[in-house]
Amino acid sequence: MIAGASGVLADPKKELDDATRDLSTELAVTNLAPVEAGPLGGEAKCGDGKIEDVPVGVCVWADRGSLGMIVAYFKSGKNLQAEFVSMRSEIEKRS
Repeated sequence: MIAGASGVLADPKKELDDATRDLSTELAVTNLAPVEAGPLGGEAKCGDGKIEDVPVGVCVWADRGSLGMIVAYFKSGKNLQAEFVSMRSEIEKRS
């Protein structure tokens, strides 16, 4: 599952913190840790979540122009982290 929005973000770190705080209740995300955001920059975190008792890996990023999230079923945050930068590069394009 992929969700994202574009717009001007004055404080990407605050936007990321706000988004991940909400995820801890919605997807029961735990073990959120900062990760490398990749060549597109910004801030990123990955962690472990659950959707109806199904484990999911969750990675969220925020930069000056976007806020996005990738959720992968049957993966841990650590497993998804290994693919996060390449997945984000396929999703987000700069013009």
